[in-house]
Amino acid sequence: MDLNALIAQFGLIALFLGCFLEGESAAITGGVLAHGGFLPLWQVVIAIAAGAWTADNLIFYAGHRYRTHPRVIKLSQKRMLGRILRHVGDHPYVVTALFRFIPGMRILAPLALAHTRVSYTSYAAITLVASSLWALFYATLGQAFAILLARLYGELEQREVIVIAGTLAAAGLLPLLIRYVRSRKGG
Repeated sequence: MDLNALIAQFGLIALFLGCFLEGESAAITGGVLAHGGFLPLWQVVIAIAAGAWTADNLIFYAGHRYRTHPRVIKLSQKRMLGRILRHVGDHPYVVTALFRFIPGMRILAPLALAHTRVSYTSYAAITLVASSLWALFYATLGQAFAILLARLYGELEQREVIVIAGTLAAAGLLPLLIRYVRSRKGG
């Protein structure tokens, strides 16, 4: 099976998982792949939004369900989350709508919001809209990046698009890998 067929068959699943686990880099990669003609943009946006929305809702649900668990209590007492909890309490619905667009808030905000009056139904509905807008923005940003490269260096060949997409994906996975290695070493 050639690379084009692999991307066509597994690309949307990879984008879903990438946005579930990481976020922006995977979403931008999707836009680059759409520009290269590997995947339709509308499917890329749906896969990206679904991955982001699923992750946001699982984190919120877990934070809500296990908020009395000692590990969650310990996490909520950390300085950064404590600060977020104080601010979230004043405007939880605004935070629900905007946190996906704030770097570094992807995990902390849903955990903090799980301690507020926001119901799961409201959270799911608001984050569905926010994740969809976020996906459209970052997929379009990926397309714009590919268009800019094409204007600077001439039309990109498919293998060049694959290299760019692979580099973006690797750049997004690198922080996860570093975090994993550090956690295994104990610090």
